Parts: sequence; structure tokens; C-alpha cells
Amino acid sequence: MMAILEQTATFNADLMAIRREARTSWIMSASRAIRQWQDEGLVASWVDPYYAASALGSMVDRSAYVWLVLGEPYDEDTAVDQLTALYCGALGLAYAPKLADGGEPAQR
Repeated sequence: MMAILEQTATFNADLMAIRREARTSWIMSASRAIRQWQDEGLVASWVDPYYAASALGSMVDRSAYVWLVLGEPYDEDTAVDQLTALYCGALGLAYAPKLADGGEPAQR
């Protein structure tokens, strides 16, 4: 479904609007969370919530596309953990990645 939507959104205005609406909804939600973290002093005030949410959302979205649509091999637990660590790291939020089997993070 993701592959079809991504492909057809490039030439179908209705599907492009659906795709953008879904993305906009996610960005607005993430922007609100980033603003709240700024209010709590957890994220630097110089971070623009909209652009941070958009860029970080693109990282997550594209990673999902590569893994799920293009079929690049991945381990779901490691992927989620690493994306979370990168997302938090970009915002300056503390996050400790889980370790595979009690050792080092899983390698690809």
C-alpha cells in the first residue's frame, strides 16, 4: 500500500493530497511535542519545531520506505531503537538505545 501511494502521488493530485495530509498531521503532532519539550527546557529554544519535525519525520518515513517497500533487510527492534536514538539525539533529548542480547547494539 505504501509503495502504491508513494508512486501514484507523484502524478495523481488526489493521492498527493492524501499523502501530504497524513504527513502534515504527523508533523503538526510532532511540532507540538517539540514545543512542549522546549517549554520544559528539554529541547533548545533555537530548534524550530516545524522544521525539526519535518526533517526528523522524513528520516523515519524514508527509512520505513527503504525497509518495507524496497525490501532492504532490517531488524525491526534495532531499527526502531536506532531511529528513536537518532531522533532524540537530534533534539538533544536523553535516550539510551537498548542493547541486543545484553551486549552491543545489533549490527547490519
